[in-house]
Amino acid sequence: MKVLFIPSSGTKGSGETLNAFQIFAFLKKKYPSLESKIFLHELSPFIESSPISVITAINTPTRCDDKVIPLIEQFKPNITFFLGAGSKKQIKISKCIGSINIFISFSENLRNRGLRLGRIQHIDLHIVDQYHFLLENLTFLEKIKTYVWEKAKPKYWGPIFNLPTESDIQKTLSKYNLKSSEFILVSVGSGAECDLNGENYSTLIFNSLKNAGLKYPIIQSFGKAYPNDLPKSTEKHFCMNYFEPSEFICLMKTAKLIVTNGGGSLLQAISLNKTSLTCPMVDDQFKRVKICASLNLTEQYEPTNITEQINKNLNTPASENPVENLNPSALNRLNAFIEKVLE
Repeated sequence: MKVLFIPSSGTKGSGETLNAFQIFAFLKKKYPSLESKIFLHELSPFIESSPISVITAINTPTRCDDKVIPLIEQFKPNITFFLGAGSKKQIKISKCIGSINIFISFSENLRNRGLRLGRIQHIDLHIVDQYHFLLENLTFLEKIKTYVWEKAKPKYWGPIFNLPTESDIQKTLSKYNLKSSEFILVSVGSGAECDLNGENYSTLIFNSLKNAGLKYPIIQSFGKAYPNDLPKSTEKHFCMNYFEPSEFICLMKTAKLIVTNGGGSLLQAISLNKTSLTCPMVDDQFKRVKICASLNLTEQYEPTNITEQINKNLNTPASENPVENLNPSALNRLNAFIEKVLE
C-alpha cells in the first residue's frame, strides 16, 4: 500500500506534520510493507527526524502545485492524507488517479475549506481533529453540500494520537528517569511563539519556573523551532528540544500536571483526562481555551505568574471528558475506514 501525506508545513513546524507522523506510525504497525512519502517545507524543523521519506517544497505544499501534482501522478498513492493542506487541483488529481482522499481539518476555516465545491466532491473522508463543541455549526449551504456529498461530511473524531502500551510508558519513564505522577510536563508548541512584547513563551515559562521550588521536577520541551540555545538542565528542571510523538504521549499520560498552549496538546490532555494549565498563544487558540476553561476542562495561566497556579492545581483531578465518543479512538476509526475501502 502506498500512502502520501500532504500536511500544512512551514519554517516553524506544525501540528499537522506531527499528526502525519502519528498516523504513519499507526498504519506502519498495521501494514508493515507500507510505502509512504511526505511533503514538507524545505526549512521545516522536522525534516531530519521524519520517519517518512521526505520531499521538500519551497513553500507550504498547498502552494506548490508544480511540485506536488507531478509526484501524485508518479507515486500513484492508494491513500492521500491532506492535513490542513491541499489545493483544489491537488485533491482533484489525486482522486483522478484512483487515490482515497482523506482530508483532516482542525479549525472552522480549514473545515470550511474542505467543504468548498472544488474539494468536497473529491474527498472520501473528512476528519475534524477537534471537539465539535469548539466549532460553529455548519451553515445551511454547507449542510446541503454534505447532504449531496455525504461521505465528505465532517466527522468529529477528536485528537489524533496513538494510545501507548504499558511497555511504551515504562520505557519512556525509564529513559528520562521519571516516576509516574511525580513530574510536571511543560510543552507549548513549536517554541517559536512570542507574546505581544516579543518575548518567547518557552523562555518566559522557563524563567518563571526555574527558581520556583516546586514539589515535583519539571520536564520541559522547548519545541523544534525554539530560536535560542536550550537552557542547561538541572535535577529539578530537565530541558529538551523535542520529544518524539510516541514519547510525548507517554509523558502526557503519566504527568502529574501538564502546562501547555491551546493547540493539539490541550485536546490530547483532555482526551487523556489530565489536569492541565493552558495559555493561548496564536489566534485560533483564544476561543478554544476560553470554551475549555468554561467547561472546567483546563485552567488558563499567565506565563510570568504560573507557580501559584501550578501549586493550586497539583492535587486537582481533571474534569471528566464531556463527550463520550471522543476517547483516543480516532486512529482505530480511521483504520476501520481504510480496511473497508480497501476490501
